[in-house]
Amino acid sequence: MRINKSDPNDAKGLAEMARMGWYREAAVKGAEIWKTRSMLAARTKLVNLRRDPDNQMRGLCKGLGIVLGKAGSTNLARKVNAVLVEAPDLQDIFAPLLLAQSCLTAQIEKLDR
Repeated sequence: MRINKSDPNDAKGLAEMARMGWYREAAVKGAEIWKTRSMLAARTKLVNLRRDPDNQMRGLCKGLGIVLGKAGSTNLARKVNAVLVEAPDLQDIFAPLLLAQSCLTAQIEKLDR
């Protein structure tokens, strides 16, 4: 172990570890694997982002005394639209959230394909 951290000392330390067999060679992943993993990461991010408007709409409805119950994103949108039919004055609040949710859902479906 080197006391002073510097590039030459780091290089010597890494060379000693490689010589002793403490490190093994790492394979570089191919472009197709990188693309697949990146697509999965992008989908995960979009799913997590979609959860925020869903939870916001649930919270707003609950504050109004309306419990939506269990529902996925598509069923949640239907339930919120049913609430908006009865209370059209809430349209200004829920419309941007529904739009954001539908856009995110569409992009998630594209990645699923």
